Amino acid sequence: MFTFYEGLASAQVCAHRDSCNLRVLLKYKCLYLLKGLASAQVCTHRGDGVYDAGCRGYTVCKNGTGTVVLCTAPQVFNKATNGCDDPANVKEICGRKRDCNTMDTMRFADVDRKCLYYYTCFAGKFMGHTPCPFGTVFNYDLQVCDFIVNVPSPCGLKPAPTVHV
Repeated sequence: MFTFYEGLASAQVCAHRDSCNLRVLLKYKCLYLLKGLASAQVCTHRGDGVYDAGCRGYTVCKNGTGTVVLCTAPQVFNKATNGCDDPANVKEICGRKRDCNTMDTMRFADVDRKCLYYYTCFAGKFMGHTPCPFGTVFNYDLQVCDFIVNVPSPCGLKPAPTVHV
């Protein structure tokens, strides 16, 4: 499953291109090398399975032969399915799926994305992310996107109410 260029093993990723040479492989960062040998794709001493998975691709070893699979953007590697998947279905770090098993049915600010997005949980299931319109952040209290000056911390600039005792 490997094509050799100038004695170097590379992933055969150019099947969809009209021409494929070393320069094309380097440009698309499709070349995996370690001192002239294919590093991540060597499967000689590995059992069948998925190895060397990153967010954008992985290696499938079968009968000692490695095949590199690159996920087509915007897809990322999903460890749960050992394949490429929509980022909304994949947990962090590669994806954006949130765990809603213990969450109420409502919207939640995605503070990891600076509250520019919110996600919805419904009956314990993650329903997806929604971006706020330009210039707004998610206001958890009102369950809508709002101007940052109207939104309390951690998403906005509105000061917390003071309590007089």
